[in-house]
Amino acid sequence: MKTSRILTLMTALVLGILLSSCDDEEHAQPVELVNVQFSGTLSASDINGRTLDDIEEPTHLVINVIPLAGGEPHLDMEKIELYKMGDSYVAKAVALPKGTHIITDFLLVSASNKVVYAVPKAGSAFEKAVSKPLPHQFYIGKDDVFHHNLQVLKATPYSPRDFGYASFTGQVVNPLRVAAFASDDPALPTNAYGSIYHNGEKIKGFSLSSKITLISFPGEVDADYTIEIQKTGYATYVKEFNYRQLTDSLDNLLLEVTLQRSFTLLAYINFAASNVFSMSLKGDSGLISIDFGDGTSMNHTLNNDASTSEIRHTYASEGNHPITITGDIHMITEFYSYYGDGMIDEIDLTGLTGLESIIFGLTRGPEVVDLSQCEKLNFVNMAAIPQMKELILPDVNFIKYFLINGSTQLNTANIDDIINKIHQNAVLNNEMDGQFFYGSDWVADSGDPIGPPSASSVAKLTELRDTYNWTILPPL
Repeated sequence: MKTSRILTLMTALVLGILLSSCDDEEHAQPVELVNVQFSGTLSASDINGRTLDDIEEPTHLVINVIPLAGGEPHLDMEKIELYKMGDSYVAKAVALPKGTHIITDFLLVSASNKVVYAVPKAGSAFEKAVSKPLPHQFYIGKDDVFHHNLQVLKATPYSPRDFGYASFTGQVVNPLRVAAFASDDPALPTNAYGSIYHNGEKIKGFSLSSKITLISFPGEVDADYTIEIQKTGYATYVKEFNYRQLTDSLDNLLLEVTLQRSFTLLAYINFAASNVFSMSLKGDSGLISIDFGDGTSMNHTLNNDASTSEIRHTYASEGNHPITITGDIHMITEFYSYYGDGMIDEIDLTGLTGLESIIFGLTRGPEVVDLSQCEKLNFVNMAAIPQMKELILPDVNFIKYFLINGSTQLNTANIDDIINKIHQNAVLNNEMDGQFFYGSDWVADSGDPIGPPSASSVAKLTELRDTYNWTILPPL
């Protein structure tokens, strides 16, 4: 270790008690936090008395701190900015809870994310070169102000294994603060799930909440990455970026993302039937954008003309194709796909809050159709979808026509829920002269009742027939 360089770090714990409580738990006990500030002073010579040669200037401390009792890290390879003051480096303060903690990783890195200094780990070749190899345990108590020293060795020209690391590359992380906002409710950040990819490989997954979320991911600062943020009912946000260029353009490392409401389908193409996917979307007005999932897209102006409301797309390959529709989807009033012209394995209708009519049947379809957010719904024609196991109607609806004749996999519990919601709203709105068709034979409006409904649901259908003059088939 003739060329070792020693840096003595003085870790000054400046206690400033902060009170923090969990926003989601009204009666959560406050957690006392203290501000912890790391500072260090460079030695003018190495252990053999040699003077320091030119080395890259460290700009950040990368540190991993875990609680002694176990659990999630308090600092998960946190990257903390360093300020140089003479021969000393002072890191920005970070908050830690009181108690006993363990430092498992301690690195000083340059602006290019190169490890300049590292604390060796116990059992490594350089273990005895420092007084306190990692892991290093320390305690934060009430009103304590104390100091302890950590020594770090110059990383080059040595191997990471000499320090007890498999690689330095995976230890250095890039911090980023992320907040996602729903386009239809932008007041506060929303829950979502994100991923970061490098060269097509996922290197980080993370959850977003109603707060700004600090994440970190490994890799070079000048490398290219892709971030994806997903939320059910919204189009996936995708952004390709160079980390250094991105952070230079951000204020305080904060990336704010707006998620657009979306209407998504997983189309199924079987060349034996057709290579064309067809559906119709109607509305009084509005502009939507349709991504067909094969690299092609189109804009469509909503209207109520049957000759211009149809959307057709030819696919070059069989199988599933994700279709994402964004724009004025809340202005879509009718969705139509029948006779196998638009086979669908999955569908997300939660963004169609203006939907009044769904005509979708005699086709391969999804196992679950969730219409729970379509509170303007008044017309449902979904005959013979053999794959359908669950149909969810909105609690509030104006359904006056309902047809699910033919083959489905709906059971008693599901048909009872359907009948209850239709009955409840018909009674509430005094909805007269409605129609309810639920026979296993879609052609003749007959056959055994789908489900079948329970005795209590039969009683509700009877009330619809006798009191509100509804047509119920098959007959009760």
